Amino acid sequence: MSSYEPINPSDEPLESAFSDDATLEGVRPPKARKRFMVLGVVMAALLALYLFQGLGIGRTSTGGTQPVIGTAVPHFSMPTVNGGEALKVPGIAHDHGLILVFFASWCGPCQKEIPALVEKVKQETQSNSALSKVHVVGVDVNDPTGATFRKSAGIEFPVGADPTFRVANGLFSFSGLPDAVLVKATGEIGAIHYGALNMATFTTWQRQLVSQS
Repeated sequence: MSSYEPINPSDEPLESAFSDDATLEGVRPPKARKRFMVLGVVMAALLALYLFQGLGIGRTSTGGTQPVIGTAVPHFSMPTVNGGEALKVPGIAHDHGLILVFFASWCGPCQKEIPALVEKVKQETQSNSALSKVHVVGVDVNDPTGATFRKSAGIEFPVGADPTFRVANGLFSFSGLPDAVLVKATGEIGAIHYGALNMATFTTWQRQLVSQS
């Protein structure tokens, strides 16, 4: 299974590309055959895109400026999914740094990554570990039905809503999910991870930020 789920930053739902009232039986009128051929081309293109990105190849800029390690993180604010105070980046990273985790309930790899991350953060908080000082902020991308997933995963860290890909695609040019960004206390990007973030890497990031604070 791929560790990266392509995103579709178009305003039009992905399903609309597959509308076709032609039947699969009997002789097709010329117009119906043409629509069916177009449908096949679209499906083949989407499959190729999924495999292309799922293999970790060619994750190039698809939105705004490609994020670069060592440069300042884009400044932005997001409404929280529960209607609380807006999350501001890099402001929230000012003391011990920040780890941004981009996810969505419709992303297969995210369904494994997020519960593991939640459990680790919870254990560190309960044990009053120094690593718990590092801020973790989720970015829930284009996920109108994500509340059920967030509740079942037990997410307690702040989560911002990115319903139109403004942050994930527009500011970071991410072409799929999940993704993660390490932001130093100085507001500088320290690392970028494409695909599911394993807990070993997550811990390494936390230690790096704690050592620099």
